[in-house]
Amino acid sequence: MHQIANELPAEVIEAAHQLPDEGFLDHPALAALQAVMDQASEAAYQSQVSWELHSLRADSVASRLETLQAAEEEVRSGFRGLAAVDLALGDLEFTAATDGRARCQRLTWQIDAAKDAQQVLEAESASLEREFEAASDAYERAHAQLRHTLWGLKLEAAGRARGNR
Repeated sequence: MHQIANELPAEVIEAAHQLPDEGFLDHPALAALQAVMDQASEAAYQSQVSWELHSLRADSVASRLETLQAAEEEVRSGFRGLAAVDLALGDLEFTAATDGRARCQRLTWQIDAAKDAQQVLEAESASLEREFEAASDAYERAHAQLRHTLWGLKLEAAGRARGNR
Protein backbone atom coordinates (compact mmCIF):
# COMPACT_ATOMS: atom_id res chain seq x y z
CA MET A 1 0.00 0.00 0.00
CA HIS A 2 1.20 3.48 -0.78
CA GLN A 3 2.44 5.47 2.23
CA ILE A 4 0.18 8.44 1.40
CA ALA A 5 -2.86 6.18 1.70
CA ASN A 6 -2.23 5.79 5.43
CA GLU A 7 -2.81 9.52 5.89
CA LEU A 8 -5.98 9.87 3.79
CA PRO A 9 -9.63 9.19 4.58
CA ALA A 10 -11.25 6.08 3.08
CA GLU A 11 -13.40 8.15 0.70
CA VAL A 12 -10.27 9.68 -0.85
CA ILE A 13 -8.77 6.24 -1.33
CA GLU A 14 -12.02 5.01 -2.89
CA ALA A 15 -12.10 8.05 -5.20
CA ALA A 16 -8.50 7.35 -6.22
CA HIS A 17 -9.50 3.80 -7.17
CA GLN A 18 -12.17 5.22 -9.47
CA LEU A 19 -9.77 7.47 -11.39
CA PRO A 20 -8.77 6.05 -14.79
CA ASP A 21 -5.08 5.46 -15.46
CA GLU A 22 -5.28 7.29 -18.79
CA GLY A 23 -5.65 10.65 -17.08
CA PHE A 24 -2.16 10.34 -15.59
CA LEU A 25 -0.12 8.61 -18.27
CA ASP A 26 1.30 11.88 -19.63
CA HIS A 27 2.84 12.75 -16.24
CA PRO A 28 6.64 13.14 -16.63
CA ALA A 29 7.42 10.64 -13.85
CA LEU A 30 5.26 8.02 -15.54
CA ALA A 31 6.64 8.80 -18.98
CA ALA A 32 10.19 8.23 -17.72
CA LEU A 33 9.18 4.91 -16.14
CA GLN A 34 7.34 3.90 -19.30
CA ALA A 35 10.52 4.58 -21.28
CA VAL A 36 12.46 2.30 -18.91
CA MET A 37 9.76 -0.37 -19.30
CA ASP A 38 9.85 -0.04 -23.08
CA GLN A 39 13.63 -0.37 -23.12
CA ALA A 40 13.53 -3.43 -20.84
CA SER A 41 10.74 -4.94 -22.91
CA GLU A 42 12.80 -4.50 -26.09
CA ALA A 43 15.84 -6.04 -24.39
CA ALA A 44 13.73 -9.01 -23.25
CA TYR A 45 12.36 -9.42 -26.78
CA GLN A 46 15.84 -9.27 -28.33
CA SER A 47 17.18 -11.79 -25.83
CA GLN A 48 14.24 -14.08 -26.60
CA VAL A 49 14.99 -13.84 -30.33
CA SER A 50 18.65 -14.57 -29.59
CA TRP A 51 17.60 -17.57 -27.49
CA GLU A 52 15.42 -18.92 -30.31
CA LEU A 53 18.27 -18.59 -32.82
CA HIS A 54 20.61 -20.19 -30.30
CA SER A 55 18.18 -23.10 -29.85
CA LEU A 56 18.06 -23.64 -33.61
CA ARG A 57 21.87 -23.75 -33.72
CA ALA A 58 21.97 -26.16 -30.78
CA ASP A 59 19.41 -28.42 -32.46
CA SER A 60 21.43 -28.36 -35.68
CA VAL A 61 24.63 -29.28 -33.88
CA ALA A 62 22.91 -32.09 -31.97
CA SER A 63 21.44 -33.46 -35.19
CA ARG A 64 24.78 -33.26 -36.96
CA LEU A 65 26.48 -35.00 -34.03
CA GLU A 66 24.02 -37.90 -34.26
CA THR A 67 24.64 -38.18 -38.01
CA LEU A 68 28.42 -38.16 -37.53
CA GLN A 69 28.24 -40.80 -34.80
CA ALA A 70 26.09 -43.05 -36.98
CA ALA A 71 28.48 -42.60 -39.91
CA GLU A 72 31.47 -43.37 -37.71
CA GLU A 73 29.83 -46.55 -36.45
CA GLU A 74 28.99 -47.60 -40.00
CA VAL A 75 32.55 -47.01 -41.23
CA ARG A 76 33.99 -48.76 -38.17
CA SER A 77 31.79 -51.81 -38.74
CA GLY A 78 33.18 -52.14 -42.27
CA PHE A 79 36.89 -52.34 -41.40
CA ARG A 80 37.17 -56.15 -41.78
CA GLY A 81 35.21 -56.11 -45.00
CA LEU A 82 37.54 -53.49 -46.46
CA ALA A 83 40.56 -55.56 -45.42
CA ALA A 84 38.94 -58.59 -47.06
CA VAL A 85 38.44 -56.62 -50.28
CA ASP A 86 42.09 -55.55 -50.22
CA LEU A 87 43.17 -59.19 -49.72
CA ALA A 88 40.94 -60.36 -52.55
CA LEU A 89 42.50 -57.77 -54.84
CA GLY A 90 45.98 -58.64 -53.69
CA ASP A 91 46.44 -55.11 -52.31
CA LEU A 92 48.94 -55.63 -49.52
CA GLU A 93 49.08 -51.88 -48.99
CA PHE A 94 45.51 -52.29 -47.72
CA THR A 95 44.42 -49.14 -49.49
CA ALA A 96 40.66 -49.53 -48.92
CA ALA A 97 41.08 -50.53 -45.27
CA THR A 98 43.48 -47.67 -44.67
CA ASP A 99 41.18 -45.20 -46.40
CA GLY A 100 38.30 -46.50 -44.26
CA ARG A 101 40.30 -45.96 -41.09
CA ALA A 102 41.30 -42.47 -42.26
CA ARG A 103 37.63 -41.71 -42.92
CA CYS A 104 36.78 -43.00 -39.46
CA GLN A 105 39.50 -40.87 -37.86
CA ARG A 106 38.15 -37.79 -39.64
CA LEU A 107 34.64 -38.61 -38.37
CA THR A 108 36.03 -39.00 -34.84
CA TRP A 109 37.59 -35.55 -35.09
CA GLN A 110 34.35 -34.10 -36.41
CA ILE A 111 32.48 -35.72 -33.52
CA ASP A 112 34.96 -34.20 -31.05
CA ALA A 113 34.51 -30.79 -32.72
CA ALA A 114 30.71 -31.12 -32.54
CA LYS A 115 30.96 -31.95 -28.83
CA ASP A 116 33.18 -28.89 -28.33
CA ALA A 117 30.56 -26.80 -30.15
CA GLN A 118 27.89 -28.15 -27.83
CA GLN A 119 29.93 -27.01 -24.82
CA VAL A 120 30.27 -23.55 -26.35
CA LEU A 121 26.51 -23.46 -26.93
CA GLU A 122 25.85 -24.54 -23.34
CA ALA A 123 27.96 -21.63 -22.07
CA GLU A 124 26.13 -19.25 -24.41
CA SER A 125 22.87 -20.67 -23.16
CA ALA A 126 23.61 -19.65 -19.59
CA SER A 127 24.61 -16.16 -20.74
CA LEU A 128 21.44 -15.74 -22.81
CA GLU A 129 19.33 -16.89 -19.90
CA ARG A 130 20.95 -14.34 -17.60
CA GLU A 131 20.35 -11.58 -20.18
CA PHE A 132 16.68 -12.50 -20.47
CA GLU A 133 16.22 -12.68 -16.70
CA ALA A 134 17.93 -9.31 -16.22
CA ALA A 135 15.71 -7.67 -18.85
CA SER A 136 12.59 -9.28 -17.40
CA ASP A 137 13.54 -8.21 -13.88
CA ALA A 138 14.20 -4.65 -15.06
CA TYR A 139 10.79 -4.60 -16.75
CA GLU A 140 9.05 -5.91 -13.61
CA ARG A 141 10.81 -3.36 -11.38
CA ALA A 142 9.92 -0.49 -13.72
CA HIS A 143 6.33 -1.73 -13.98
CA ALA A 144 6.01 -1.97 -10.19
CA GLN A 145 7.50 1.52 -9.82
CA LEU A 146 5.12 2.87 -12.48
CA ARG A 147 2.10 1.34 -10.70
CA HIS A 148 3.34 2.72 -7.37
CA THR A 149 3.90 6.20 -8.83
CA LEU A 150 0.55 6.11 -10.64
CA TRP A 151 -1.23 5.18 -7.42
CA GLY A 152 0.48 8.06 -5.62
CA LEU A 153 -0.61 10.48 -8.34
CA LYS A 154 -4.19 9.20 -8.13
CA LEU A 155 -4.22 9.58 -4.34
CA GLU A 156 -2.90 13.12 -4.62
CA ALA A 157 -5.48 14.03 -7.27
CA ALA A 158 -8.33 12.48 -5.27
CA GLY A 159 -7.13 14.23 -2.14
CA ARG A 160 -7.02 17.59 -3.91
CA ALA A 161 -10.50 17.02 -5.35
CA ARG A 162 -11.82 16.31 -1.85
CA GLY A 163 -10.01 19.30 -0.39
CA ASN A 164 -7.32 17.34 1.46
CA ARG A 165 -3.71 18.51 1.26
